[in-house]
Amino acid sequence: MAAAASAIAQYEGIDFGKLVALDPDEVVTHSFVRDITLPSGKRLALITLDNGRDYTRPNTLGPATLLELAGVLDELKARAAKGELDAVAVTGKQFILAAGADLSRAGELPSREVGLLMAQLGHATLGRLGELGVPSFVYTNGLALGGGVEIGLNATYRTIDATVPAFALPEVFLGIIPGWGGAYLLP
Repeated sequence: MAAAASAIAQYEGIDFGKLVALDPDEVVTHSFVRDITLPSGKRLALITLDNGRDYTRPNTLGPATLLELAGVLDELKARAAKGELDAVAVTGKQFILAAGADLSRAGELPSREVGLLMAQLGHATLGRLGELGVPSFVYTNGLALGGGVEIGLNATYRTIDATVPAFALPEVFLGIIPGWGGAYLLP
């Protein structure tokens, strides 16, 4: 993970906030955290990704969503450093982990630099799963596409429920390289 840690450090100081203004209609997928005490007495912080819509509107990973998740992961890293947590896990709302970035808006990117900034934001955010100081888990409880798969790939451990209807990196069929870890973390 040392390479991942140094790769994440290169994004320190970049203002990703300007990306939010470029997507004012984003349906934000929020990161809800609850602490769970396991039978062993260990403490797990469970992040549930949920955009507040039903299963017909999948969780997506836009700029506001990624910035919120990055902030939550930073808070959990600080709690882990204080010994308040023994592990962090991520799951999604019913039937869906995440469908990744909303590629229907990709044609609206105003410049190559904005596209690069969005790729860097996803990489910096999901890379935090490997920097928490405690094990990270992703429970793929439903559909996982693109960035949804890459959430799991960036974690220490991952599980995939047998009922998951889709688990793929479909962006490769559009000529897009999985840039949030899928191109180099996929075992």
